Amino acid sequence: MSKPTHWEKDGAPSAMMPNEARLRNLTYSAPLYVDITKTVIREDPSETKHQKTFIGKIPIMLRSTYCILSGLSDRDLTELNECPLDPGGYFVVNGSEKVCNVSYLVQFLFCSSRHES
Repeated sequence: MSKPTHWEKDGAPSAMMPNEARLRNLTYSAPLYVDITKTVIREDPSETKHQKTFIGKIPIMLRSTYCILSGLSDRDLTELNECPLDPGGYFVVNGSEKVCNVSYLVQFLFCSSRHES
């Protein structure tokens, strides 16, 4: 996975900052690439490899290791219009900040496991 990127209308890729995603109603995401190996088994087996195949974009949690803000000083964060006191842990999707509520997940897992037994 690479760093968060967006493509301009002319097709040129550029690094994306979280604040830019908020202001332009974009999703703070990174392109996801995989290496694919296709094996066909017949009388004459063949193998085809595709290196670094783009399969989509995945949202990036702010302040995670894949986030551009990770490891920056308070001064650098301020220069990028980011609050140094913001702990991160959320996503920017279509310009809005989204949080995954873990309590719902725990409740779902706990309730579904009780009904299965």
